[in-house]
Amino acid sequence: MSKKIFFDFDGTLYDLYNIENWLDSLQNEDATVFERGNFIGDYDDFIAIVKELIFKGYTFGVISWLPMYATPEFENECAEVKRKWVQKFLPFVEEMNFQRYGTPKQNAIQTKAQTMYLIDDCIEVGRVWETPKQRKYIYVDEGCNAVTALKFLLTND
Repeated sequence: MSKKIFFDFDGTLYDLYNIENWLDSLQNEDATVFERGNFIGDYDDFIAIVKELIFKGYTFGVISWLPMYATPEFENECAEVKRKWVQKFLPFVEEMNFQRYGTPKQNAIQTKAQTMYLIDDCIEVGRVWETPKQRKYIYVDEGCNAVTALKFLLTND
């Protein structure tokens, strides 16, 4: 059975919201805001769990929205900066999609799997994503980050 895990970026893997003046940076079209933040959680623990999940046959992707009300040029710039971050810190990711703000994330799926998980910090995105059988949603917040979510999947697979 094929299984794929998709990560949201901002607020799920990348700690955008704790960067000082992050919103001002976006409104001023400063894409470096996507270079100044940290990984959310223990990165070494995250990578160790990812390796175990890959061994179990999981594949991984990233689906991220671009800034709200951004110009097409700024969207392209942000997508490139995010892409470089993902390539550097998540080299195991097979599929990346950076899309216009508000676009349903299931529209970004390039290669489907029998079961597809979305790990995201937005409940509304999860509601739209989730289906009874194929697409499952895992909500992350201060009490449950991406590392915790992956541990859950690893122990409950």
